[in-house]
Amino acid sequence: MKVWEVQEITLSASGDYKNPYMDADVWIDLKGPGFEKRVYGFWDGDQIFKIRFTATAPGEWTYRSGSFPENPGLAGKSGCLTALPASEEDKERSAAYRGILRPSENGRGFVHPEGTNFFMIGDTWWAAPSFRFKWSAHAAFRRPGAGGKKFYFLPRRPLPRSDTRQRTGDAQ
Repeated sequence: MKVWEVQEITLSASGDYKNPYMDADVWIDLKGPGFEKRVYGFWDGDQIFKIRFTATAPGEWTYRSGSFPENPGLAGKSGCLTALPASEEDKERSAAYRGILRPSENGRGFVHPEGTNFFMIGDTWWAAPSFRFKWSAHAAFRRPGAGGKKFYFLPRRPLPRSDTRQRTGDAQ
């Protein structure tokens, strides 16, 4: 495995829980170079529980599972993994291999752990949940076959008023 690659451990409980989501806690105690934490898992249906983690540095990583209440299928499992450093090719292919982002020194952006800038691009219209967004200027479309239920279409940028009327069939 390489650093920053997600690893998954699958454990199978011996016996049933009435409500596995609420009745069982599952975890691993994870140790690696400069790292020692308890990582909790989740119920994945039937008697299956999963724990996901990532190595944050190259080197030897060990884990030992535990559960409450104690369950022989979930607790006492252990393992060892070796994390290799990500290559420059890996880092170019996926920003995930660079590590966890942190705020830049000026607090206006994000940088990778080695200090290179992270440029975030997204299509979320952050003004939509604010008072600056004029909801009346955007149309509510009816979806065919939805029993007349409305769903709202938020365009990536405001449509001119004439386009909105044309698309929704609104009359003046």
